[in-house]
Amino acid sequence: MHKDNFPEVAKMINNNTYVDDILYSISSRPKAYELIKNTEAVLSEGGFVIKHWIVSGKSQSDVDINLLDTEREKILGLNWSPKDDRFGFRIKMNFSPKRKKMRTGPDLTPLEFETRFPDTLTRRTVLSQVASIYDPLGFVLPYTLLAKISD
Repeated sequence: MHKDNFPEVAKMINNNTYVDDILYSISSRPKAYELIKNTEAVLSEGGFVIKHWIVSGKSQSDVDINLLDTEREKILGLNWSPKDDRFGFRIKMNFSPKRKKMRTGPDLTPLEFETRFPDTLTRRTVLSQVASIYDPLGFVLPYTLLAKISD
């Protein structure tokens, strides 16, 4: 029914919804706001309410949309800065032994890096650290892949 009236809304909901996040890219703000209004109309007919929207760039207060103005937001487990539209990663390093698939010690902090970093690295240690990097969209894959295939 709505697939015919709102094809872009249907495409967005079917292809770009991940659990409770909708990630979609639009070329202009007016198109984005129109899509937001149409999406809210379609979802409200099913009893769904969007808690808030986040739009990259400078937020506008003159639109009648529940926009969240935030410095950072977690999207798919990644840190996203909407103001400059950048993703950030937290790479944690932990060389402590594992017990029951959990590290026994705390992650390294930048201050402890020189003192607690191992003197020798084995291939197994490097691969273990690389495998612990969460990257669902493959943004750091060019860097981690090199560590995975190097001899």
